[in-house]
Amino acid sequence: MNANEIHARFLDIARPISPELAQAIASIGPIELIADRSSPFADRLCRAIAGQQLSVKAARSIWNRVVSSDNGSLVEHLAAVAPEELRACGLSAAKARAVREVARASLDGLLDTNELSELHPAERSKRLTAIWGVGQWTADMMGIFYFGDRDIWPEGDVTARKTLTRLTSPRRKTIRTAAQFAPNRSLLALYMWQQADNIPTRQFFGIHIPKGMDDEPIGDAFLNRSIFSDCASGANMGLGQRCKNIFSDKLFTGETNRINNKSVF
Repeated sequence: MNANEIHARFLDIARPISPELAQAIASIGPIELIADRSSPFADRLCRAIAGQQLSVKAARSIWNRVVSSDNGSLVEHLAAVAPEELRACGLSAAKARAVREVARASLDGLLDTNELSELHPAERSKRLTAIWGVGQWTADMMGIFYFGDRDIWPEGDVTARKTLTRLTSPRRKTIRTAAQFAPNRSLLALYMWQQADNIPTRQFFGIHIPKGMDDEPIGDAFLNRSIFSDCASGANMGLGQRCKNIFSDKLFTGETNRINNKSVF
């Protein structure tokens, strides 16, 4: 199905669920999911981990320092570098360990892009989340934005989940609502992120969002146009994508990264 056909189908599904949901989808119009594999998978995954829950400027600055310390293959460098050197670049101890674990997994042949692209998203997520510091949210984002999987509903993404709740009902389970949009649930997530960006006032879920967010902590879906799309321009990010972590029930959104009772954050 092309974007126009999917848009029409989404409207048919949304109308009996909620007029507000249907109106939001109608106002956004057809939308496309374009995967970005412009950099090696392991490199992108490490960059995603390094930049989570930081401001746009801080994420860019830290990653530039990490890359500038590399004299060859990035994954070989990250696998061999001392944690103290990564800490000196600005990574937390947990993030330093996580990117080194990803690099080692890559060198062990566990992150071959061609092999991963052939896996079912659930199987790929299982492989990725077996790596220390990689959680389900990160696996979902890589599936959507790197591999272009069309049927992932990122239930752990606070903005996607809360926007869908706001457009339907708090009594509806978002995962059940999203299931009605299979096999294109990734596109439903794109609609929810775009809807969050399109809010006409600077009010989101009843919380005021100040202008000029480039120096503020960023949340989950920021990564779909920056880290996951290999673009670090804060000017290209919308309201929902820069500010989602404000609405989390915890200090950070989406990605808890709990592996062996450890957390990246």
